Amino acid sequence: MTKMTEIVRATYLHDYVINVAFDDGYEMNYNVELALTGEIGSPLRDMNLFKQFRLEGGALVWPNGFDTCPDYLRHHYELEGAEEHV
Repeated sequence: MTKMTEIVRATYLHDYVINVAFDDGYEMNYNVELALTGEIGSPLRDMNLFKQFRLEGGALVWPNGFDTCPDYLRHHYELEGAEEHV
């Protein structure tokens, strides 16, 4: 069985950018803004709500139920080079 990637630290930087550190030492700055669409994502454009993220089970989650899949996040951004690797 393959171990799932986990986020071990998440720190708000600015705008919709969060610095994310994974359990294998990989670290990146994740710009969440493009994902903030639809019924569940749009409310997070309110910066007060956006900043209420937390880690739960190794994933980045918000009080309204919006979350991220750490494996998708890590591999998508690593393959696409879409965001800054720290």
